[in-house]
Amino acid sequence: REIYDWATLPQFTIALLNGSAMGGGVGLLCCCDMAVAVKTAHVTLSEVKLGVIPAVISPHVIRTIGAANAKKLFVTAENCTMQQAKAYGMVQRIVNDASEFPAVVQDIASKITACAPGAVSAAKRCTLSCLNQPISAGLIDYTVGEYVKIRQSEECEEGMKALDSRTRPSWVTRAINVKTS
Repeated sequence: REIYDWATLPQFTIALLNGSAMGGGVGLLCCCDMAVAVKTAHVTLSEVKLGVIPAVISPHVIRTIGAANAKKLFVTAENCTMQQAKAYGMVQRIVNDASEFPAVVQDIASKITACAPGAVSAAKRCTLSCLNQPISAGLIDYTVGEYVKIRQSEECEEGMKALDSRTRPSWVTRAINVKTS
């Protein structure tokens, strides 16, 4: 349940992988919005070697890397390099070593600062709600409803006024406090 709670946080989440991730660590990596890893890191889902399966994390892993890639990792228990993880969509950025993490996180935070926090949260929620859903009238109604809700928000009103007046909305001036330790 904690991994689901993490995956549904309204804030943009970044995983930093320095070393190996196994089992629940892979699940946590997959539930984050972005993952940055050192090039020597690897992930392993070795549960089948112990006679069990990665059931609890499987929804998050499958959602992130797709069924075919997840099945391969689930049943072979082989190490996945960061190059493979990036190709699968599990990792979005690879760095040489952990000393690069603070600058990468700061760069990402500066991009997120330009985005309205409520819209970021709503976009995350909408993405998760639409995932693996067939396109249907009900899904379209849901997405239209979500758009209408956010479009009628005070945050959207502020953003549109800022655009019209060629100023910056308040969230742009509030820097994200990045913790480096």
